[in-house]
Amino acid sequence: MKLFSVFFFCLLILISSCSSEDPKPKRQNCSLSSLEVKYDSEGEVFDETNNYPIMIDSEGKITQGYFWEDQIVSFSYSPTEILATTKGKSVKYYLNDSNLIYRAELDQSGSLITLTFEYSEDEKLIRINNKSNNIEVKIGYENGNFTVFESETPLEYSSDEPYINTMILKHTPFYFANTMVLASEIKGCNILYGQGYFGKLPQNRIISLRINTGAQTYPANKFYAFSYNFDENGKLTSVIDSHSFYSNGRNVTRIWEYNYSYQCE
Repeated sequence: MKLFSVFFFCLLILISSCSSEDPKPKRQNCSLSSLEVKYDSEGEVFDETNNYPIMIDSEGKITQGYFWEDQIVSFSYSPTEILATTKGKSVKYYLNDSNLIYRAELDQSGSLITLTFEYSEDEKLIRINNKSNNIEVKIGYENGNFTVFESETPLEYSSDEPYINTMILKHTPFYFANTMVLASEIKGCNILYGQGYFGKLPQNRIISLRINTGAQTYPANKFYAFSYNFDENGKLTSVIDSHSFYSNGRNVTRIWEYNYSYQCE
């Protein structure tokens, strides 16, 4: 009887210790809620408010987001089309059976521009055609990452860090396609690219790029270096874009800082 009492007492202690353990923390469901853009003293301040709200619908599609400079783009989705609108201008994107954009129509200085997009068998974007001006841009790939078209623009990718959707225009092929049509006119292309509407995304994140814009009145040769910061849960919190160029007889560096905020449940 004494032995049984000792056993029962030990069992109670064991049950008590198990029930007092802290439950496993519940995994938070977080979605991006805003993007703040900052510039250094030499940078261009677009307006007094640099905080751009991000809206996401119940299906996870971005319905409002930051595009370029001070432009907020709104999106409406249907099974066959996506309409992107900002500041009185719009771009209509057409979807194929694979839910990829194959055509876009946009207004540029009063003229209707038609773009078409072609993909490889494994759904990588490989060609952009400006049907209105008979201009073609080809896109190649190395190790699953897009490379620069006919004009040689060195792109450096991280060898071991996976791609992450930053919604930064410089992290898409469209930033390099200015000979086709100004990237700033393809409203919302950065947001749709990050959602996979332009095919497979790169394998790795871009850490630097060098581009020659061919500009006559603005520094043509530009170098961008990117660094990424994350919180303890692995969420992207900021991207630092260090932009270097030569202007008026001196080297200039501007810092663009993109800060990401989240709404968690």
